[in-house]
Amino acid sequence: MFCPEGYVSLAELWATYREARLRDIYEHSARYYQSNDFIALFVRGSPLDICEYVFLTSVGRCGLHLASPEGALVRVFVPEDESRASLCSVRAAGPSVDCWMAMEIEAENDPAGMTRDAYKFQPWNGDAQDETPWTEAYPILPEGDDKAWLDAAKRLRFHCLPLCLERPVYTVMTELPPWSRDMRYLGDLPRLIENFGGWSVCMSEEAVDAWQPYLNGQGVHPDEQWFRRPTRKNGRPNKQELALRDFDRTFPEGLDQPWKNVPSAIKATTGNDYGESTIRRALRSRDED
Repeated sequence: MFCPEGYVSLAELWATYREARLRDIYEHSARYYQSNDFIALFVRGSPLDICEYVFLTSVGRCGLHLASPEGALVRVFVPEDESRASLCSVRAAGPSVDCWMAMEIEAENDPAGMTRDAYKFQPWNGDAQDETPWTEAYPILPEGDDKAWLDAAKRLRFHCLPLCLERPVYTVMTELPPWSRDMRYLGDLPRLIENFGGWSVCMSEEAVDAWQPYLNGQGVHPDEQWFRRPTRKNGRPNKQELALRDFDRTFPEGLDQPWKNVPSAIKATTGNDYGESTIRRALRSRDED
């Protein structure tokens, strides 16, 4: 991908990082999917999603630039606060499925409407709160079995859609993609795309030197923070997130009774107590994701 002299494109760095770290991250992810700490509702995605997340987080810490085809350069700040949409943000696996299905419906009447190639994207077909499909899709591999790893690597897909970066070239999209348009909190992304659409993401050679410890494995370990979307700062789900999980377990086909009965129905199913307002807020929060 294009970038000025003295800079390295993010596409090149991603290829290098993926080659060096993906197997490690797959192994950590597969173990996490089978751990007692795993909650499917809050999963960050497939091992490939997790690898990309760790990669983008690491390069964001070391400093990124946007480069125009003509060679102009602009420094870009990537916040680590995931409540703020940024250049490196993605949609979670669940909302990505809903967006993709809507796009496919639109594409039946307008084939040109799905012009964006979501590189290696595959909608997650498992139940939102069921942990089992993750362990089946990404099993723990026999230690040292290179053939098993190569077979698993060929099957890896993204389950999360990027908000404004084009995979695998890592340029800024030239327009807001269909799967991002319904989001309520886009922050400065529409303006970023308007001003820098088509520009390449890159790093200075000095920043790449500073990034080398990440390439060598720094920050890649079986720590829960890499594998699940953020909850509270101490890493435990907050009450709304637990209410959402228990609502889905109680009403897997959707709400089928009056709202006044919902708290008691959830308590009867899960043993957990929530107020009606907490449950409503949790559902509103998911609708806005």
